[in-house]
This record gives sequence, structure tokens and C-alpha cells, in this order.
Amino acid sequence: MSRSEKKPVGFATHIVAGGLGGAMEAAKPRGFIATGVSIVQRETPLALYKGLGAVLSGIVPKMAIRFASFETYKKWLSDKTTGNANVGAIFFAGLAAGTTEAVAVVTPMEVVKIRLQAQSHSLADPLEIPRYRNAAHAVYTIIREEGFMTLYRGVSLTALRQATNQGANFTAYQELKKQAHKLQPELTDLPSYQHMLIGLISGAMGPFSNAPIDTIKTRLQKATANRDESAFTRIKHIARDMWQQEGFRSFYKGITPRVLRVAPGQAIVFAVYERVRKMGAMYSIQLTYMTEGGYNSQLVHRSAKRHLNFRAYIIRQDPSPLLRFNRPTNDPSIDTFRLEYVLGPALLLSLIFNYKFTLVEVEAVAIMPQLFMLQRTGEAETITTHYLAALGAYRALYIPNWLYRYFTEGTLDPIAVLAGLVQTGLYLDFFYIYFTNWALAETSISTHSSAPIMMSSWVPQPSGLQEVVETLHNSTRSQDVEVQRSITLKLEQFTRVPDYVGYLAHIIASMPQETEHIRTISGYLLKNNAPLLLKAPPEVCAFAKAAVLQAFRDPQMMIRKVAGQIIVAFLRVLEPRNWVDALTLLVHSLDSPQLDEQEGAFDALEKACQDFPKKLDVEMNGTRPLDFMVPKFLMLSTHPSSKIRAHAIGALSQLIPIQSHSLFAHVDAFIACLFKRASDDDHIVRKNVCFALVQLLSYRPDKLILEMSNVAEYMLYSTRDKNEDVALEACDFWLTFAEEPDLMPYLRPLLPKVATALLECMVYSENDLDWAFAEEDDAHIPDKETDIKPRHYDGKERGLERASDANPGANGTKQTSGSGDDDDLGDDFDDDDVEDYEDDFGTEWNVRKCAAAAFDVLATRFGVELMEVSLPALKDKLWSQDWLQRECGILALGAMAEGCIDVIIPHLPVLVPYLISMLNDSKPLVRSITCWTLGRYASWIAHISSEEHRSAYFVPTMEGLLRMVLDNHKRVQEAGCSAFSTLEEEAQAELEPYLEPVLRNLVFAFDKYQAKNLLILYDAVGTLADAVGRALSNPAYVDILMPPLIKRWSKLKEDPEDLVPLLECLASVSVAIGPSFTPYAGPIYERCCSIVQDQLLQYQAYQQNPDLDEPDKDILVVTIDLLSGLIQGLGMQIKPLLDNSNPPLFTLIGICLKHPQPSVRQSSYALVGDMAVQCFELLRPYMPQIMPEIVTQLYPDPKADEVSACNNAAWSVGEVALRYGSDSEFAQWVPGLIQQLIPCLLHPKAPRSLHENAAVTIGRIGLVQPTMIASQLDVFAEQWCQALLEIRDNEEKDSAFRGFCTLVKVNPQGIERSFFWFCNAIAQWMNPTPELNEMFKSILMGLKEMSGPQWDVQFGMFPTPVQERLRQRYNI
Repeated sequence: MSRSEKKPVGFATHIVAGGLGGAMEAAKPRGFIATGVSIVQRETPLALYKGLGAVLSGIVPKMAIRFASFETYKKWLSDKTTGNANVGAIFFAGLAAGTTEAVAVVTPMEVVKIRLQAQSHSLADPLEIPRYRNAAHAVYTIIREEGFMTLYRGVSLTALRQATNQGANFTAYQELKKQAHKLQPELTDLPSYQHMLIGLISGAMGPFSNAPIDTIKTRLQKATANRDESAFTRIKHIARDMWQQEGFRSFYKGITPRVLRVAPGQAIVFAVYERVRKMGAMYSIQLTYMTEGGYNSQLVHRSAKRHLNFRAYIIRQDPSPLLRFNRPTNDPSIDTFRLEYVLGPALLLSLIFNYKFTLVEVEAVAIMPQLFMLQRTGEAETITTHYLAALGAYRALYIPNWLYRYFTEGTLDPIAVLAGLVQTGLYLDFFYIYFTNWALAETSISTHSSAPIMMSSWVPQPSGLQEVVETLHNSTRSQDVEVQRSITLKLEQFTRVPDYVGYLAHIIASMPQETEHIRTISGYLLKNNAPLLLKAPPEVCAFAKAAVLQAFRDPQMMIRKVAGQIIVAFLRVLEPRNWVDALTLLVHSLDSPQLDEQEGAFDALEKACQDFPKKLDVEMNGTRPLDFMVPKFLMLSTHPSSKIRAHAIGALSQLIPIQSHSLFAHVDAFIACLFKRASDDDHIVRKNVCFALVQLLSYRPDKLILEMSNVAEYMLYSTRDKNEDVALEACDFWLTFAEEPDLMPYLRPLLPKVATALLECMVYSENDLDWAFAEEDDAHIPDKETDIKPRHYDGKERGLERASDANPGANGTKQTSGSGDDDDLGDDFDDDDVEDYEDDFGTEWNVRKCAAAAFDVLATRFGVELMEVSLPALKDKLWSQDWLQRECGILALGAMAEGCIDVIIPHLPVLVPYLISMLNDSKPLVRSITCWTLGRYASWIAHISSEEHRSAYFVPTMEGLLRMVLDNHKRVQEAGCSAFSTLEEEAQAELEPYLEPVLRNLVFAFDKYQAKNLLILYDAVGTLADAVGRALSNPAYVDILMPPLIKRWSKLKEDPEDLVPLLECLASVSVAIGPSFTPYAGPIYERCCSIVQDQLLQYQAYQQNPDLDEPDKDILVVTIDLLSGLIQGLGMQIKPLLDNSNPPLFTLIGICLKHPQPSVRQSSYALVGDMAVQCFELLRPYMPQIMPEIVTQLYPDPKADEVSACNNAAWSVGEVALRYGSDSEFAQWVPGLIQQLIPCLLHPKAPRSLHENAAVTIGRIGLVQPTMIASQLDVFAEQWCQALLEIRDNEEKDSAFRGFCTLVKVNPQGIERSFFWFCNAIAQWMNPTPELNEMFKSILMGLKEMSGPQWDVQFGMFPTPVQERLRQRYNI
């Protein structure tokens, strides 16, 4: 049939042809070359088609409408006699078609698409709720909130863009098509590749013709509507801004990727459209093949029905007695193959390259789902893999057959060859997986199972070996302390021998004649000295590794167990990627027929997953071990041995915190495994199940939310598990749940059950009572060394008090390192919340403490709600006759103190006397927990609103706690002393009338306490000194307190564990006592200087020889703080001590300012600042050496452990500046200081405390040297005012503001852009000093006069409270 005889095609044909063309365009891979390569590397080639369904839903109707309307308009505009359309008619038909699709589909679709793309949503947080959940929800929300016409925002521009686009597109396509027919008159229809080429060229015309319109349209649709502006006005403003701000090129931004996206798509669309239109003309669009023809659909239906019935049967047979989860038997996290990714391209190819219209192209890719699964899991059933291998070989043999036929018969079928090559290529991918995962695995297993492990060339020297063996034997022959100490020293000397690890490895692996005990000792020494591998010669390292692998195959189980631990230690040091043989051996040992070998390997693997999971989650030799190990572990979770099951779940759980992709690819299968093992007979398995659920709740809560009711029931059940380890893990689930604020909506419905369960968990169990201290008095029994928990000391920080601080103190409040920056962390809870419960009632974390910590967090989260559901049970427990229930109730009352305080306050007049009465309980555990709970309510008790409150609550509480301080039970002493310290902090000056009895009680405790509680007693004395200040300088009080402290001072040696707490205590006491401390200062000062010198020398030796132990910094830090205390207390009276010190104190300070440890520098800068305040004349001669060191510490983005040092450096500069005044000596340092301080103030990521200290110091420098920095006022004025908004009124703030006002007077123009912030900062002052108040008034009046009529306009824009306060105070 000639071209002129072609039959007309119906409207439906155009609709279908256009829709199919759009579908084929959508099936093209997403992304460009670089992005595509990245996607393929990170995921798979199929990932290029992600989101295909969403794209199809938009592009199919658009293309269908485009082509159908174009053909309709073209028919209307054609010559009625000939039926032909000229170029003009085609162009206008294209314009009309573009307008039609813009109005019908494109505009609403793009508005929704742009809104979805523009919304802010973090994929890292699956619980964060985006504004629009999906396209349908976006349409609903937009219409509801902004009106239906919002969907047509930018319709004029969209219609203009689409009209010009399709006008150019269709015109170019039709004209190029005519030219192609003229050049090839013999062709009735052009081949598909020519349609594609013409479509590619014409598709590029549209983007170039309307790029400016599209750019303006996108920015218009992304913007939020302004109802006061017309569409034309918005378009005009956007175009003007683009021209002015970005230039002409901005109108063509993104043109290259747009052409690269649109042109290939149009090539596919036109090729498919022409092919389908031809089919419609010839066969009237017979599309029944896909539903009734081709493959036997009824057979497929029956097979699928049987499969579903089988799955339903398995679900019904779920054996778990506790959980009923309808989980699929397949793993949907693995079986994610999307058939549309195959069917789409196959359909496209079948339409373009075919003999007749069937879907035979699908056969070429039919193997892809199986290969996909094989790639994901790395394993398959043996029969499947061997079958696929044979099938692939069969397909590969087609290639020589084609070659033979081509050379002998001259036959070549291009479609068959193309499809065959594609299929063979896919099989090649399978052959690689088959070969690596099976053939090599078999070889590896065979090698490890039978072949001997090759040793290196290194051989131990007989004499050296004999010496090591003899030392090991000697260690077992005598328990004498001196003998053991000499053996320890000798073993330490061995570590300096380069091949020491080789000798130890030889003993455990190659000396079966030695006893198992000796070989085991050698193994443990080798494990503990694993870091020596990094220093050993290569041949020794190779020998040690090979020997350990050999020992892992030893006949004796104990040797194998120790060898497994050594392997883990070596892997930790060397990293798994550098010792793949060991990891391979462990993994393959999981398939061993020997159960003990399996268990030993799995024990090592679980330990490795626990200690260094990130080092396992890397590529090794082109593969990721975890990709193979995770499916293996999942399979072994059903092993008959409970130990293997426990190891499997335990190892997998350790991979959750690192969010391993290898695990999360199987996360649904892992969760199904947990549900299956939830009721396991073995308590270790159940414990690991609970631990895994806790980890999932922390890192993948989205996976538990849908099953939360069932998970919650299981965890509530598990809190009552007979095994305490299981109950503890279950209880930790609720602590984790409560700590996540985003999970509150899911926790709230469970609150009644959870609160009840936690209350029951807070009752002492029998095991707890066995572990707890004995009921009889034990104050006379010395503590064991293991009873004393190490303390960490970070030094003192000079900082500023914020108005929100709960416990105000004197100017320059001392804070522990980093305490001023809690607000910068952004977390409601941290490890300190848990440590409160560990420290206050023992050191062992158990169910009771975990439940109390969870109850505390629940109280903070839910407050009144928790109180309402807990009150009945709480009352029953508090007034129970059973002391265990009573103790539990008191614990719960203390745990909820912070979160429920508003609800509890009305009940405290009854509860506090009840608690005071419980201090007389006969049970030590009741007395101790009552102390703790009273400490939790110390704020209310110490807030004395009346004399009645004092006599009814404060005094009885104080007296009761002091009795507990002197209790005969150490547990009660500890709790009483800690609670009294809390009361001291809250009461402050209210304690002054009672100082004599308080001091006598505390001093008496010095002779009664054992070592552990003495540490707490020192803290109580130091806290008392901080609380009452100079009230303690009364000579009568000094005579009571100082003799026992000096007695303790003279007894203690230079042991940090004993000396540090006393030094810390004396630092606070010396400040509080002041000049009255002078009689005791000389020996203390001399010893402090000696300690500092010794510590600096030790650190110098350590730097020269890193093999030495690093000196403990705490004693150096706290000694410097004590020197600061002496200077603050004595002032200029310290001069004789400074003059006679040897070495000179300032020499030591200069070294400390350069110390590598931030906490040492922190305390040293505080010492410099204190000397500036108290004895500047003594400090001044040394400032030329000290100031450069301070400047180096001022940088805007310090590390977390250096923030406090930076704060103290800034604070000390401010104090020095005030003492220098306008002296020219200080002026030389001002430029360098300001150059550092302004970035500290302006840096957005700097801690708030650094912003505050930098602002104060800039202000103080401005007070004494205003002309040197006033010119930069406009640079930092706004941030300066904001930084000090929340600081309490005090002397430091006053001097800083006086300096800032001085800068404003020197440079009033510098405040113009920050006028509001300056006025707002003034308004925040509650009680400015008269001098500062007058400066404020003078500046405001001057600014008002300078502003003229603009003043009222600017002032009227201020918030009402600011206006009212400024009018009231300054009459402006």
C-alpha cells in the first residue's frame, strides 16, 4: 500500500499510541552518565528504573492527550480536499496540542511534583513526617489549604512553554519526516531507527525555544502564593530579579541536562508512536495478547493460587505461643525484583525490532529474577545453581552455531543474535557468581579442612623459647606477691623483644608436649599483646598469624577457644581486610560437622561484630564479607544448638548500630527471625532477641511501629522473665523507648501497662538482695580496692550565668567542663541520666535501676499522665507493711520527682514528713533510698517561704540527713552524704545559721568513714564551702574544719585516687575561708608547686618515650585549681609564697599553658585570670610571655574537649584588660586579640558559651581601648547584642555593656543596622547600675535626635514589651 493509500487512524489509536510512547519514554533509565554509573556501582543496573510507576502515572496521560489532540487539531486545520496540512497548520496544531496538555495534565502535575521535591524531609529520620506524603495527599492538601486554582498556578507560563515546545517539536518532526521520504521514495514507511533519529532532533528544538519561559515558570510554582499579587506581577518580578541578580544566562540554566533528558525521550516516543499507529491501522489495535494469548494465563493463575494457599497455610501454622505475626515466607527485603523493569524495555524492543507482534523478547531476560535473587543473597539451592549453569552453557553454545551457519549457509538473523547475546551476557554474570560462590568456596573449604597451614620462615631461638616457657611455669608455681611481681616485670621486659609474639604463638600452636594450662596462659598473653604485631618484623607477624590459625584446629577445646579470642584480637589490630584468611576460616568453620568447632568460630565472629563491626562492613578483594555472612547468620538462627542460635542473633544485633547495608537489606527477614525465636527455650537466645529489638527501636523504629502492639506485649511479658538478663534487656527497651521523643505518640497508649510493669521491676529481687550490702552495720569494715569507683576530673571553667540557670551563684560561676553548653547539644537525655542511678544505689546495672531510670524519663515525657496512671499503685506501695514494697514506692517517688514536680508539689507537705520518718526505718536499704529521694526534692525543701516551712521541712530534713551521714551502715552513709550535698547546693546561704553543727557532723565523719565514702565526704565539704562562701571564714568555723583536713593532707601520698578529691575540696575551702586560710597556706602551696613540677617532668618523659604510661592529668589539673583557690582566697597575701617558690610558679604556668591536654590549659587560663583579679601587679611582669599563648587558644571552632579552655582563655583576657586599662602596653595586643575574638563571636557553629565569653571580652577591651576597635562595630554589633541576651545582670555583663556603649559613642554609625538588637538588649536589663543606666539613656537620646522623624517609625516597629520598658525607664 502506498503512502497515499494509507487508511485514516482513529482517535483511540492516537490515544493508545501516544500513551504507549510515553510509557516507553518513562522506561528509559534515570540520571545521566556520571549519575548512572554511580547508581549502578552503589546499587544495581535495575536501580536506574526506580520510581517508574510514579513517572508512568504522569507521562502516559500527557503523551496520550498530546498526540490525540495534535492529530485532531491537524485534521481540523488540513485542506478539506486533499487532507494535507501545510507547515503553518502543523505549527498551530502543535501549539494547540501543547496548550491542551498543559491545561489538562501538565500544570497540576508539575505543581504537585515541585511541591513534593521542594519540601524538607530527612531520609535519615524515617519518623519525620513530611508535609506531603504522596502525590494524592499533596493534591488534597493544596486544594484544602490554598484552593483548587493553586493547582493551576503558572498555567499561563506552562501553556506558553508547552505550546511553543510542541509547535517546534511537531513542525520539525513532520518536516524532517517529509525530507526523509523524499530522499527514500521507494520506502512506504520509514524504519524505526529513522523515526528515532528524527524524534531526537525535533525533541531538542523545544527546550531551546522556550527555556526562559520554563525557568520563570518553575520558580513561580515553587514559591508560596501571595494573594495580593497578580500572576503577571509575580512573573514580572521573577524575571526582573533573575536579570538583575543572575544575568542573561540564568534564563538558560539547566538547558544541557534538559536537552539530554527530553531529546532521547522524544526519540523513543515518536518511534513507538509510529509503530503502534501502524499496528492500529493494520490490526485495529488488537491488544488481547497480554491477557489471553501468549503464555498460558490460566496455568499461571492456578499456580499463583496454589502458592498463596500454601503461604496462608504456613502463616496459620505459626508455632510461636507469644506472637502472631503474619509474615511472608519469602524475604521481601531480598525479593525486590521489579518485573516492570524487564517488561518495559522488552515491550519497547518488541515494537521496534520484530518479525511479528509477539513478546518473544521477554525470553531473553526471563532469567533476570533468578539472577537478581542470586546476586542479592550470594547463595542458592545446589540444584538451582547447577541447573542454571547447564542452561547458560546451552545458551552459550548458540554462538558457535551462529558462526557455523553464517560461514556455511550465509544466514544471519540479527534479532536472534541480539537477543541471544543479551541472554548470554546475563548468564556470564551468573557464571561469575557461580564460580566465586561455589567453585572457589569448595576449594577454600577443602584447603582449610585438610591442607596444613603454611608457617613463615621465622623459627624461635631455643634459648629464648626456653626462657619464656620457664617464666610461664614459674608463674603457676607460687602465689607469693613478690614472686608474681618479679614475673610481671619480666613479662613486661619480654614485650620489648621484637619477636616476643612469635614465641607465644609457637607455644600455643606447636608445643603439644606442654600442659594445656601453660599453652592457655601463652595464648592469653598473646591476645593481650596483640598490638605488638604492628611492631614485629614481617616474618614474625606472618608466623604468629599462621600459628594462631593452626591452634584454632587444635584437638583440645580450650586451646581452640583461646585461639578464637586471639584471632579476634589480631583482627582488631590488623583489621579484617588485612587478614582475610582468618575471617574466611571462621566463616567456613560455621559449616563444620563438629559442633564445638562451630560454636568456637561463632563465638569469635560475634565478638568481632561487637568490637569492630565497622571494620567488617567494608569491601575486601572486591566483595563485602557481610553480604555473605548476614544470610549465613540468618540461616543459622534456626540451628538445633541454642548456642549457635544465640550467637547468630547476637552477631546480627551488633550490626544494627552501624546501620549496615548488608543487614538492612535483610531487615525484614531478621525481624521475622526475631519473632520466631521470641519464645526460645534458651534464655540467652531470648536475651539477644530483646537486645536486638532494643537496637532496632533505636536505629530502625520504622520497622517496629506497625507491629508495636505485639512487640510491646512481648517486652512487657519479658520484663517478668525468670532470667534477670532477659528482664534487664526488656526493661532497657522501655528506657530506650522513653528517650526517643519522636516515639511518644506510640508510647502514650501503652503508658498504663508500662508504668505498672516498671513499678514491679523496681522491687528488689532475691538476686538483688543477695548482691546488696548486708543488713548489719559495716562502717568499721575497710573497703576493698574494687569498691572504689574511679573519678574523672576536668577542671574548672570560668563562665557566665544565664537567666535560665536553676542555681545561680557568684560572678564567674565555676562549672565542670562543657557544662555551659548543654543547650548546644540538643538532646533531652544523655548518659548522665543513667549514671545518676548507677552512682546513687550501687555500681551494678540491673533491672531495678533500669526500671527507675525509665520511670524517670517517662515522668519527664508524660508528667501528669504518668502520675495519674501510677498514683493508685504508688500509694499502695508507700504505705505497705512489706518493706520491699515500701522501698520500691520511695524509689518511684524519687524517680518521678523532676518530671512530675508540678503535680507532686501539693502533696509534698505530707510526703516530706513521711520520708523523714522513713530515715528511722530499721532496714538500711529503706534509709538509703529515702536519702536519695529527699535529695531529689531538695529544691522544694530548701526554698524557705516561711518560718513554718523552715521548722516543718527544712530543719528536720537537714537534721535527718546529717544523722544518715553518721549512720553505721556504709550504704546509708553514702546516700546521706550525697543527699546532703544536694541540699547544700539548693540551700546556699540558708545554711549559715547552722554551720557549727553541720561542720561538727562532717568533721566527725572523717574519722568514721572508710576510703570510698571519704571521697563523697570531701565533695560535701567542698560543696558547703561553695554554698556559704565567706561565711565560713569565721575563726570558730576555721578551727573546726581545718585541723582534720590538714591531718588528712599530711597523711596522703602522691596517689591521685586519694589526693585529687582532697585537693578539690581544699580549693573550694581556701576560696571560702579567704585570708583566714593563711596559716595553712605555706605547706599546701609548696606541695602544690612540687606536684605540678613532678607531673610536668613525667609528661615530658612520656613524650620522649611513648612506651611509658601516660601520666594521670587529673592530679595536675586539680592542683592548678587549688593554686587558683589559694590566690582567690589570699589575694596579695600570696606574694611571699610566690617570691620564695622554687621553681617559680610563673615558670610552671608558662609550661602548663602549652600542655597538650586541654583540661590542663583550661585550668591554667583560669589561674591567669584569677591572678589578674586578685594580684595583677604580681602577674603583670610576665604578661609579655603569657599573652601570646592566650591568643593562640582563641579560635572560633574548637573541638568539644577544648571549648572550656577557649572559654577560660577569653575570660582571662577580659580580666587582664580591665586591670591594664588604657595602658599602651596592653594596646600592642589588641589587634591580635580582636582578630581572634570577632570570629569566635560570629562563627555560627561556635558553642554559645564561647559566643558569650567572646562578647564580654570584646566589650571589656572596648571599655579600655575603644578607638582601636570602634571602626569594626558594624561587623559584630548585632551578634554581640544577641550573645548576651540571656546573661544575668552582674559585674561582668555590666563592664561589657559599658565598653559596648563606649564603642557606640565613638562610632554611632556602627549601630545603625543593629539598632533594634541594641535596644532589645538594653530592655533585657533588670537592674542596670547607675553608671550604665545613664550611658543607655544618653545613647538612646542621641540616637533619637540623630534619627529625627524616622525615630517614631523605627521605634513603632519594636515589640510592645520593648517599647514599654524603654519608655518607662528612659522616657523616650
